[in-house]
Amino acid sequence: MAMNDEKALQANEMTFESRMFYKISDRYQFHQQYWDLVDYLKMTNSDFLDLDMQYLIDSLKFKTPDYVRGVVSNLKDERGKVILEMRKHLPYDRQAFINKKLEDRDIDKSDIFDRVVINSLNTMAAGKGFSTGTSSSSIEFRK
Repeated sequence: MAMNDEKALQANEMTFESRMFYKISDRYQFHQQYWDLVDYLKMTNSDFLDLDMQYLIDSLKFKTPDYVRGVVSNLKDERGKVILEMRKHLPYDRQAFINKKLEDRDIDKSDIFDRVVINSLNTMAAGKGFSTGTSSSSIEFRK
């Protein structure tokens, strides 16, 4: 996940912001409940009696379910504060933000998705030492 975050950051600002916006969404956290104890607690309010403790990290493996739930509950509170802080810095209405960014640019919006994808590929390829030819819409890569 950290590697994907880093790649999104290297791609461009909007890609990184989109990734962060998704990661703080309830939808993302819902999907994490299957492997993340904090989100599992958030979604199920479990007492952790049904947890198979052998799969926990060593520092929690031999603790009681009540102890593990207390640790996870504290982490849930900390994560909630971090998510609230992140939401302050990311635009709430993501589509309005994207539309504003596009309005600020003088571009033909009819094929914007294709051009954004191609531009991102060209930027990443250039960062790896590849040439993309003379056309800005070219996707033929040469070393």
